[in-house]
Amino acid sequence: MSRTLMLERVSTSQSKASESVSRFSKVRYGLPLLAAAVLASPAQADLLGLSLGASTWYTGITGDISSGGGDFQLEDELGFDDGFNFSAFAMFENPIPLIPNVRVQYSAVDQDGTGTVTAKFFDGVAINGRTSNSLQLNQADAIVFWELLDTVVHIDFGLQAKFVDGKITIREKDGTANRVEEEFKAVIPMLYGGAGLNLPLTGLSAYASVAGIGYSGNSIVDANLALNYELNMVDVTVGWRELQIKLDDVDNVDADMTLGGPFLGVGLSF
Repeated sequence: MSRTLMLERVSTSQSKASESVSRFSKVRYGLPLLAAAVLASPAQADLLGLSLGASTWYTGITGDISSGGGDFQLEDELGFDDGFNFSAFAMFENPIPLIPNVRVQYSAVDQDGTGTVTAKFFDGVAINGRTSNSLQLNQADAIVFWELLDTVVHIDFGLQAKFVDGKITIREKDGTANRVEEEFKAVIPMLYGGAGLNLPLTGLSAYASVAGIGYSGNSIVDANLALNYELNMVDVTVGWRELQIKLDDVDNVDADMTLGGPFLGVGLSF
């Protein structure tokens, strides 16, 4: 009886040992398979993304501007011609739906012109005759947006804050050679929306975005239409940008101007 009992105990111990080894083997070989499956899942494939880019914007300016007097026509009287300007951006995207994506961008508009003004006042200074003029309109934008749809078609919605820092200078070239310089600054919150279409297996995509708001006689619309080609990490973009600004007595300046033209940009995506 004791020998039989001892054999049964040995058999039971060997069975438990074999079962432990089997479980350890399953865990040992199962963990790498599980890790591979997790890493290959779609949720992990859409990781954090960073994009950087710069572009040149061939900008034309129309409209008028005034300060305490008659309107000055930007194109016809002050003679602002089309010119190349610079812009740059950085964008951070994440795969978590509730956390917004972030894009910051900067545009520098610096235009010169010569024109002829007939007896007008700008900020209380009399301007008459031939003039030499300059307009600076720098803009810094911060955009937070959510991807409402992210397939072949994607749709974005968010908020945009635009900081405008402008300065206009008008100087007579003859006679009294009067000179006037006026600066104006504003922080403008806007609604932002965009939609795009990816063409599979081509590297091509098209995108349109618009941001804008209107309040108390002031309004602004910033619109873009672009075609993008991506090769590996490099993006080349061509498109059209139009910026419409209407200011009502902002730092003693009234303005109703439109800046628009084609742009060409290059970027990197990580």
